[in-house]
Amino acid sequence: MSGTREEMVKSALKLCLNVVKSYEWLLDLYVLDFFVDDHWMKLPKLWRDSFSEMDPQDLGNILIGHLVRILTYKYNLSTMGIEMQTKLSEEARKLDLELEYTVKKYISEESISKLLRPIHFNITLSSLDQLNEISLSKHLHNYGLIGLHPCGDLGPLLIKHFLSSEKVRFICVVGCCYMKLSNNCGYPLSQYAKSKDSHLSYVSREIACHAIETYTQKLCIGDYKDLKVHAYRAALEKLLIQMDPTLKHMPIRSVKHTQNMTFESYCTAALEKLSYQTLYDENIEEDLKQWKRVVVLYTLRLMLAPLVETVILLDRMLYILEHGISCEIYPVFDPKISPRNHIIVGRRT
Repeated sequence: MSGTREEMVKSALKLCLNVVKSYEWLLDLYVLDFFVDDHWMKLPKLWRDSFSEMDPQDLGNILIGHLVRILTYKYNLSTMGIEMQTKLSEEARKLDLELEYTVKKYISEESISKLLRPIHFNITLSSLDQLNEISLSKHLHNYGLIGLHPCGDLGPLLIKHFLSSEKVRFICVVGCCYMKLSNNCGYPLSQYAKSKDSHLSYVSREIACHAIETYTQKLCIGDYKDLKVHAYRAALEKLLIQMDPTLKHMPIRSVKHTQNMTFESYCTAALEKLSYQTLYDENIEEDLKQWKRVVVLYTLRLMLAPLVETVILLDRMLYILEHGISCEIYPVFDPKISPRNHIIVGRRT
């Protein structure tokens, strides 16, 4: 049965990889280079003819600390939360104490003394060895791993630790920050994906992290004028490169669109901490008239984003199945609240 399951996942992954391969030219486009590299002309002519005058509306018609607290105090489970930022661990401990202070009003001191308490551990994980070196209670013979939106390679590291240690009986991982995955540790994981010479660019992995449902909702109700900021950023990129080619993809201040924001006010805010305050090109107004085309291109790329995430999730699932362990993927969160809403569950029998 597991063999059949593995073949089904391979078949699904193969189909996804084929589509990603066909459209990687689109996935790999930087929207901020829209005017610099004339991205519109890179679309097939039939697409340009269809989308040229189309309204975008028609196209779109501190968590771990809370988790271990609930598992420990409510379900009496031994837990350890791994966090990179010391400040977040300190805040988690503070909330633990506040909770205990509150429950003293309702239960006895003896009951309080018998409570299991969560452990908050600070470390920046970059290798499997670091996970193996974390000291656990001598009385702890079996345990599970829960990764609630682990950033970058942390998710794959947790999966590898699960597979390498018989003590780990289950794993639950909800992915996050796919653009921070490394090629040697994060993706691909499965032998099957590696045999296909599968590669996902930084840009394609980055767009797989976007809040698609929220974006789609904006398009469907026609509330997308704030998306004009993408065109402003692309126009500013063109001006910066015209002035100095070494400024390509230079980090600038992130600016949220506000009502009646002009391109000039956007540039002033974006370059506030830099010395480039007076930028102008006589053709820029013509470029800005194409702002809806920028939104269309961005939306086309976003349509493929769930496919990229599916490739990453199926690769992780297949990696676990290749080790003879049962694995499933479930949608568990409202994607409007948590865009990364799929959980990978692996269980040892």
